[in-house]
Amino acid sequence: MKRLLSYLLALPALALTGTWLSCSSETDDMNTGSQGRVPVQIEMAGIDQTRAILEGSTLPDETTYGVFVTSTSSPTGNILEDGSNRRVSYIKGTSTMDTPVFIPEGGNAYIWAYWPYNSGNGSSLLEAFPLEAKSQTDYLVGRGTRAATESTPTVPVSMTHAMSRLHITVRNDSTNDIRYTIPEMYVGNVYTTGYYYYGSGSVKESQQGSISVKTSQPGTGVYTADILIVPSSSYITAQLSLPGTDFEGISLPSRRYEMGKQYNVDVVINLQKQLVIQNVWITDWQTINQNGLEMFADDKIDDGTDEPTPNPVGEHEAVDLGLSVKWATMNVGANKPEEYGDYFAWGETTTKEEYSWATYKFCEGTEKSLTKYCASSDYGIVDNKITLEAEDDAATVHWGDKWRMPTLEEATELTTKCSWKWVSANNVYGFQVIGPNGNSIFLPSVGLINGTNISLTKSNGYYWTSTVSTKDSRSARYFYFNNTEHSTEYYYHRSWGKCVRPVIK
Repeated sequence: MKRLLSYLLALPALALTGTWLSCSSETDDMNTGSQGRVPVQIEMAGIDQTRAILEGSTLPDETTYGVFVTSTSSPTGNILEDGSNRRVSYIKGTSTMDTPVFIPEGGNAYIWAYWPYNSGNGSSLLEAFPLEAKSQTDYLVGRGTRAATESTPTVPVSMTHAMSRLHITVRNDSTNDIRYTIPEMYVGNVYTTGYYYYGSGSVKESQQGSISVKTSQPGTGVYTADILIVPSSSYITAQLSLPGTDFEGISLPSRRYEMGKQYNVDVVINLQKQLVIQNVWITDWQTINQNGLEMFADDKIDDGTDEPTPNPVGEHEAVDLGLSVKWATMNVGANKPEEYGDYFAWGETTTKEEYSWATYKFCEGTEKSLTKYCASSDYGIVDNKITLEAEDDAATVHWGDKWRMPTLEEATELTTKCSWKWVSANNVYGFQVIGPNGNSIFLPSVGLINGTNISLTKSNGYYWTSTVSTKDSRSARYFYFNNTEHSTEYYYHRSWGKCVRPVIK
């Protein structure tokens, strides 16, 4: 999707209009200042359309916001005299700067603005403006749309939302008429602190945590909550739970949250007292008559543009966990992260009814008659191949030549360099695997197939690597987990069916 805020920020639907910024009324000459210089004036446009706080559609009366005035179009440029973090009072549609800032003779003045006012160090705020979600503050950030000069001292300024907004609705499904009491909603594994950078017009997340907010409680039994979180450049899987109830929490779709976007989640409660995500869609920050952008089951967003979704590779997405390779968001054969996908014997690229030596592609019916990937004559024809070739790699065959199965070393990186958290995603158990850089993927507990029976789902996960065992050619290496451990120390029969999570460079 296109970014809501670019370096040249000018969004009419979220701009502040209809007021102008004057200098102190205590001076006699408002049009000229010290030594005849001209003071900067700021014109705000669209104040009646700005959603500045969750409770209203305009800036609250008798509030303050802050501005910086620099001599260059870069926020790291020289701050003009008295132009560092100037406090602006907004009262009944009129803005007044506490100290005038004068345009350099024959030069320009550039405006950087934010709301609400922060009395902290001016230069630090301009370099990296701090954001935090615990207070649920709706930060507005922006800049002047052009320079102020002596001949045109009035500068239009446009601001937009620095945070992301979760709008969550919880209600009964059509089969459930039980009335529940839901006093609050709790969202975990989201970013609660970060910084907005004026130079790039972007947010960088800092620290993860959880946020709890009270719900609205209309008599209809529909509960809603608006939750502000710090945007994320990395994929995160937020966790929703309802304190004060006995409902098991659920995972929200794994994604990157953008500033100024609203993520709408419709959750229903079924007769089994389970929370089920009914619908998810994305809009700009919700205003009157705002049309939503549909979010499809595979977590792609279509807003009518040709811009690709984050980290696209073909029809699939990769997540940079801070390791040597990027990991896919879902298994081969799956349509979303929590689906198991397909099961393959090691080196095979199609599914089948029975997973055994009798049906295994690279043998003649027994474990001692291997025809490929064999290092010992005790088990078949020796070719000393230890890594799958592309034609035998299920990830490559199904997803294209950019994708492949992970090697043993790459899987070991995943198990040793990441944090593993046992979670439930849409009632599917598995691990949220969090990389060194804070990005994460979800690995469902897929079990395995021996013969015709699938087993150990909901408790164990088995995923192939592309590496055959050097100790026993009948076996291949895999990475394994249950709710207490995760490891790549094991190897077992290549004929068994396991799942595949692709990687890409």
